[in-house]
Order: sequence, then structure tokens, then C-alpha cells
Amino acid sequence: MIEGIAQTIECPNNSCNILIDDVTIMDIVKDPKVKQRYQLLITNIFVDCNKLLRWCPIPKCGHAVKVQYIDAKPVICNCKHIFCFRCGENWHAPVNCNILRKWNQKCKEDTGTSKWMALNTKPCPKCQALIQKIDGCNYMRCPRCSTPFCWFCLHPWKHAFHSWNNCKQLNRKKIADTKYAQEKTKTDLEKYIFYKDKYMHHMFFLKHEDILHDKVEEKTKEMQNLNKSWIEVQFLKTAADILCYCRRILMYTYVFAYYIQQNNQTVILEDNLQDLENAVEILVGYLHQDVDEQNLSDMNQKVRNQYNYCDSRRKVLLEHVQEGNDKHWWTFDD
Repeated sequence: MIEGIAQTIECPNNSCNILIDDVTIMDIVKDPKVKQRYQLLITNIFVDCNKLLRWCPIPKCGHAVKVQYIDAKPVICNCKHIFCFRCGENWHAPVNCNILRKWNQKCKEDTGTSKWMALNTKPCPKCQALIQKIDGCNYMRCPRCSTPFCWFCLHPWKHAFHSWNNCKQLNRKKIADTKYAQEKTKTDLEKYIFYKDKYMHHMFFLKHEDILHDKVEEKTKEMQNLNKSWIEVQFLKTAADILCYCRRILMYTYVFAYYIQQNNQTVILEDNLQDLENAVEILVGYLHQDVDEQNLSDMNQKVRNQYNYCDSRRKVLLEHVQEGNDKHWWTFDD
């Protein structure tokens, strides 16, 4: 888009190819509502075409953020929302934009569950009810219609002994290959479920961040009623802010951990993750404690110590991931 020129409005004369400038259009248009809509349109086009500008992803915010150069870095909108300038998602350190895009697509499609279902369940050849085989021989009886059949070839079980030799669809190699595929898919699915559960756990609390801040505000008022000044109770707000920041780091580090291949450094990464996870849960417990005159001073010190510890563990986790990036410790699965 050329600055000051409408992108799609041309002179109505067929022999003239000149684009009409925005000022002329605004002079021609008399309806205030149409003018407002047109102004919004050219503003949207200008921001969308400018690589150094990006709209804030928060609905109804209406602000754009400008940067000096394009990079995957956190930017802060006027509404205080922090997001990644390159992809527009919430700031997602330590995972990069490409991996986060893969994760979001995987969660959307949930291909792991579908693949596991395809390998571990089969339809009854008569009533089509899905049946899972956990262990045992190939003889199956449908729990819905009682039809006996062979698990691998799905043919009716006509003989007392349906051996591998008279199964029309199967041999020993196919059995081994199928079992290997089933075990691998099961392992992959269990891994995906583990990391997704961790991811969703922290996402849930971050989506309800306002509830946490409301509780903190209520608790600060209780403490002020116990003769504490406004300044003396601000440590609770600091604790809530650090708690949410740590949850966000945990949430995206679980995505990072899901895609990296196992090695000695991933063991350290998992330990750092667990340390921060435990520290966060302890801080949550302190913030939910009831306040009275007896435990007021003790609570103050415990909360301060715990949010400082959480912040230190957060830094250790991020520094280890960054060191791994610099020293090429991490190998990512496709």
C-alpha cells in the first residue's frame, strides 16, 4: 500500500488508471458513519501491510504496536498485554514460534488419540462396535452382539482352533510389526497426554488470572484491617504477578520438553521443571491461607521467601534452555 493512497479505489473513468488519494475520498464522502468505516479500513490496511506494525491480539483493544525491526521478542501493548511480535501469540518463552505453531496444530487435530484408536481398536465384523484388545489370544467375542471373530483378520471364528496358519490375513511378521506399532503409539500417546495435561493445567489458571488478583485484593484489604499499611501488603500483589509469570514459563516449557529428544541435559531440564512446579504449588498454598493477627508476620515472610525462590528457579530454567540453544544440546522431533 502506498501511504495516503486507497488500495482498491480507482478513478471511474476507464481510460484513467490513477488511484484516488484518501484525502479526496474523505472530502467526497459526506456520511459520518461511512467516513468512520473508511478511516478504519485504511488504518487496518496500513497496519497489515507494514511489517513493523502489529495489532494487539486482545479483542476490542484496538491498539497497534510498532517495533524497530522484526524479531521473536515480547512487546507490550498499551493495554499491558505482552505478546510475541513475530507470531502474535502470547509471549511464549522458551519455545520458539515454529514449535508453538506445531503444538497448537497438534492439539487442534489431536492426531495422537486418533492414531492410537486406529491401532488399538477394531470394529466388530457384524455390528461395527469398536473393541479394544488388551492381551490374550486372537479369539474375540463382541460384547454387544456376541459374534466370535479373529482379532487380526476379522473373519468369523469358525473352528475350535484358529491358528496363524489358517488366518487368511496374517503371518508372524505382521503380528510383530503390529505389536511394535501399538506399543510405540501407546508410548507416544502417553507422552503427549502427560505434557498436554501439564500445559492445560497452567493455561486454565492463567485464563482465570483475574480470580487470583481478586482474591489477592481481598486479602490485602483484610491485612489493612489488621493495621497494616498499603505499602506493607503489596508483597501479595508481587507474589501474584510472579506466580502468573512462572505459570506461563512452565506452560510453554512443557511444550518445549515434549518436542526435544532425550539426553543427559533433558534430565536436568525435567528436574528444573519439577523444582519450579513444586515451588509454584507451595506459593499457591501460601496465597490461599487465611489471615489473622497470629500468622500475619509469619505469612509475610513465607510469601516473600517463596516468590523469590520461584523467581530464582524460573531464571535457572530459562538460563538452562538458553544455554542448550547456544551449545546445541537440543534435538527436536519432527
